[in-house]
Amino acid sequence: MKNNSKDMAGHKSMDWYYQERGPQIEHPILFLHGFMGLSDDWQDVVDQLASNYRCIMPDLPGHGRSGFPIRREMITIQSVAEGIIALFDKLGIDKATVVGYSMGGRVALYTALHFPQRVQALVLESTGPGLEDEYERRVRTALDDDRAYHLRVQGLDTFLDDWYKAPLFESLNRHEDKLVRLKASRHIHNVEGLAAALQGLSTGRQPSLWDKLEQISVPTLLVCGALDHKFTRINRIMSEQIRLCEWKMIGDAGHNTHLEHPEAFTTTILRFFGERLHKP
Repeated sequence: MKNNSKDMAGHKSMDWYYQERGPQIEHPILFLHGFMGLSDDWQDVVDQLASNYRCIMPDLPGHGRSGFPIRREMITIQSVAEGIIALFDKLGIDKATVVGYSMGGRVALYTALHFPQRVQALVLESTGPGLEDEYERRVRTALDDDRAYHLRVQGLDTFLDDWYKAPLFESLNRHEDKLVRLKASRHIHNVEGLAAALQGLSTGRQPSLWDKLEQISVPTLLVCGALDHKFTRINRIMSEQIRLCEWKMIGDAGHNTHLEHPEAFTTTILRFFGERLHKP
């Protein structure tokens, strides 16, 4: 029987909204959305999992119905990872499989490296370990600071239009009905919170994790769309450095595979769970 619950998980000065579905004692899975995402983004996937898995979907700090700090520097990849552990403690979860998309995937990877005893397995969708080159990190930090400035000045509607016109989302624009619903759902965001998350969780501000990939000791699934050439290249390199790693590409999909093709994405992760973890 499905269970729907909504609650707040406090961590430091931030309140986390989350949704929870599925049996309370079975195979916990934490789903982490990307930048501008929401817990609701995972519903099509969770609908197929909730009969056998305990699914937890938070709105990450600065997003949706979660709280956000006044100062940008209070949102960091470290503070969000600590928030995940606080949420596990609140829910009585010893360890969980963590599924992360894009920005959420970077958080998932960081959490697995810094709190390895709390992560059972990783599913990393369209994500990477950050930027190795210091100059590239400075450039990306400046770019995200500039984006945050324009978000605050121009407002959410203009920012949304510009964001989803990026080449990274070219294939998503072919799914017009899904894109319309996606943009409509984003109006729940608070501009200041979103800008703080954009700056604080910038790829330029997080430490590079490339040199730590060999330390990952849990089964790991990398998922990307065949049309996402940037992360296809990144995932190919990652798959050679992570020990217990599988890499799957979803055909005719771009950056957001779980939105464009939720059935194929769910089938892929269920096969991974069955082969590497357990059979529900």
